[in-house]
Amino acid sequence: MTAPQNAPYRSSRPGFARDSVPDAVNYPDEDTVNNEASGKEYPKALNVALHFLTYRPRSEAEVRRRLSRRYLPDVIERVIIFLRQNRYLNDAVFAQLWRRSREQSRPKGRRAVEYELRQFSVDREVIEEALEGFDDRANAYKAGQKPAARLAAKDSSREIFRRKIGALLQRRGFGYSVVAETVDRLWQESAED
Repeated sequence: MTAPQNAPYRSSRPGFARDSVPDAVNYPDEDTVNNEASGKEYPKALNVALHFLTYRPRSEAEVRRRLSRRYLPDVIERVIIFLRQNRYLNDAVFAQLWRRSREQSRPKGRRAVEYELRQFSVDREVIEEALEGFDDRANAYKAGQKPAARLAAKDSSREIFRRKIGALLQRRGFGYSVVAETVDRLWQESAED
C-alpha cells in the first residue's frame, strides 16, 4: 500500500517526520564562519610566515605563495599587513639585500640579478632602484678571479683561458663587452705573475 503523493512523510522512527523540520533554520552566515575560521587560523599562519622568514629575507610574493597553500585569502592578508607593519616584509629592502648578496658571495651580472628579482615577483620600479649604480665590470672581475687563477696555475693557453672564463661570465649574466674586457684583464694579470 502506497501513501498518497501530497501526504506528509512519516518515518517509523519517532521525531523524524519530514513535516517536523522548521522552514527557517538559523545557520551562521558565511562571513561569521569565515571570521571564526580565520580567527583560529591567523596565529598558525603568522607562525608559518615567521618561520619561513627565519631562513633568509623573502619577498612579499614568496610569503603569499607559501601561505596560499593552506590558508584563506583574508588570513593571508592579515598576516601580510602584520609583517609589513612590523618591518618583517619590505620588497625594497629585500631587493637591496639580494643585490648585496650577489655582489659579495656569488657575483652575477645586472641582467641575472634583475631576472632573479623578477622571479621573486618584485616590482620593476623597486628592482631599478635596487640596481642603481650596479657595477658589472667589478662584479665580472671578482667572479673571474678564482677560476682565472686556477687556469693560470695549469698553464692553459690563451684560447682555453678565454673560452672557459668567457663562458663562466656569460652564464652569470654579464654582457659580451664586459666579458671580453674582463677576460683580457685577467689574462694580462695571470701573464704578469
